[in-house]
Amino acid sequence: YHNGEAIDGATLSTYDVVNVADSGSYYCEVALANLTVDTDEVVVNITPATIEIPELEWNYTNEYDYDGTERVVELVTQLPKEVLVSYSNNAATNAGTYTAVATLSPINDNYVLTETSSQITWKINPIEYDVSYLQWLYEEPFTYTGGRFTVKLDESSLPYFIKVTYNPNGAYRAGTYVTTATFTS
Repeated sequence: YHNGEAIDGATLSTYDVVNVADSGSYYCEVALANLTVDTDEVVVNITPATIEIPELEWNYTNEYDYDGTERVVELVTQLPKEVLVSYSNNAATNAGTYTAVATLSPINDNYVLTETSSQITWKINPIEYDVSYLQWLYEEPFTYTGGRFTVKLDESSLPYFIKVTYNPNGAYRAGTYVTTATFTS
């Protein structure tokens, strides 16, 4: 019996243990046709197999530079087929420092692992982009008309992932104004 249920094929008058594949505790009951035998319970334990986990290595060797694409770090160590891997915090697009965790688990309770996790700190560096070449689209003073006036940079040569915001973003009254452009990605 396993977990209180008969094992298929093991209830015949035989001493062979059959259809026992999973680790755990089993007990045997001796019974003969037309004869009742009082016996003590015999417990058979099958301990899970131990899987040696080799030194775990990641595909991350150098810091990344931000370029707008998703970066993914993961284990490159060849693991036995009985080992499952799940990841957390191993993918990112934006600049920053991250700690990825690989969690290892056996495919079932018949195995135990010598190592169950690995982590690595990895980084995406922000880019330094020279915007000193940008020109303001403003050639001469505006004449007051009662309407709103705005100035901005010629953004046509900026990469798609750089956004520009302006403060203040326009004026209605006569006067001298300073507009600041802020760059984000």
